[in-house]
Amino acid sequence: MKKSEKENVFLDLRNKIMNLTYKPGTMLSEINLASEYNVSRSIIRDVLREIKDYGFIETIPRGGTYITEIVMKDFRDIFEVKSELEGLAAELVVERITLEQKNAFKKLVDKIQNGNSFKMSQEDYIEYDEKFHQLMRDASGNKELARLLENYHIRCTRLWYYISTDIPDDTFKEDYINFYEQGVVPQNTVRAKEIMRGHTAKFVNLIKIKIF
Repeated sequence: MKKSEKENVFLDLRNKIMNLTYKPGTMLSEINLASEYNVSRSIIRDVLREIKDYGFIETIPRGGTYITEIVMKDFRDIFEVKSELEGLAAELVVERITLEQKNAFKKLVDKIQNGNSFKMSQEDYIEYDEKFHQLMRDASGNKELARLLENYHIRCTRLWYYISTDIPDDTFKEDYINFYEQGVVPQNTVRAKEIMRGHTAKFVNLIKIKIF
């Protein structure tokens, strides 16, 4: 399905904030953005309202709209919730996954395994991680859970760009592979949940190492 003009603007602007093309603290002008994207200011206002749901911008009365700073305490709160939601999603995936979705997981895992001879760059990790988590959200069969996890995933990706570090070899590759081979294939909900909660814990530990 072809994306609407508004959706294209939303995705592009959100991603520019997420990958730090637009830095924290930057002021966002409706007039300038409307000119940049060649759309009306009403579209820009709608887009900014949607982006605000990710915690990426804040509006100061009579002061303008700014890209938010990255506050580590906020991510502590997010990770506490995200870990539980990822575990729930893992259980639902094992219980509800369709044959088509299972084949999509296998295709991704095969691609990762075939690339095991090289180290993932930050961009490689983000690409594979997004595909993996998108498959999880879809296969969970729960739209509300998928919406929450997508929101947290986008926020955490911004944090990953912010700390700007490479992924140690095989840190996350094995999680993608094990989730499929030890969770999905044998229909083991306990193991699937364990792997995904461990996946989040690894991410948190890498952030702690980088920052502290």
